Amino acid sequence: MSVMKPKNLNLKTVKQLTVGITIALIAMTLISVYNYPENLGKYGIKSFTWTISLLMIYLIFCVRIPVISSKTNNRLAIEEGTRIGAIAGFLWVIHVSIEYFVFIPKAVNGISTLGFMGILFIVFGFSAYRTMQKTRQTASAILSGVWCAMFSILVLFVYGFLLNFFFMTRLMTILQFDEEFKMSGMGIASFTVHNTLEAGGTHLLIAPIVAIVFSLLGIAFLKIQKYLSDQRAK
Repeated sequence: MSVMKPKNLNLKTVKQLTVGITIALIAMTLISVYNYPENLGKYGIKSFTWTISLLMIYLIFCVRIPVISSKTNNRLAIEEGTRIGAIAGFLWVIHVSIEYFVFIPKAVNGISTLGFMGILFIVFGFSAYRTMQKTRQTASAILSGVWCAMFSILVLFVYGFLLNFFFMTRLMTILQFDEEFKMSGMGIASFTVHNTLEAGGTHLLIAPIVAIVFSLLGIAFLKIQKYLSDQRAK
């Protein structure tokens, strides 16, 4: 019986999708700051600046996907990273939804957050692991893990803005007790936007860095597996 292989992704479509998402995120960031100009003040300007800067870097990367994937190994890396990144994005959405809409005792919430983060980081590494299996190229495997993280964060950031739009009152109710809000001197609505921009910018920056680490771990795990398999075969 033949085994069905997953179809190759159309990377032109991936480029169009991710460029569209990133431009939409840039627009939503600018509109949010226009509507809540306190985010251009002393407390909010840093988060706004680094978020816009990182989104521009992501946009450049997304535009260059066809060029980056012109080599076969890199094409496989982007394809694998996109597939697994979509799964990671879905996991991010579940995590944030639980955080905002499900009551969890404070002690358990910390454990839950660490658990979700651990799973997501492993998913980044798994993307690299799968690509390394197919290509045997370390650089392509790392590219896959990093793109997996980047794509998942774009999904997460869009969801963050949707929460701001549809559940602003709910978010303000939660954040009004935040110590950072009390220190900020901002109105609660402006601070809610600030919180989204700060969290989004932080994830845009940190996720690819973490992905490099876990990609290397995934590659190392595959090499150990191969070594042990070779030893047993002797």
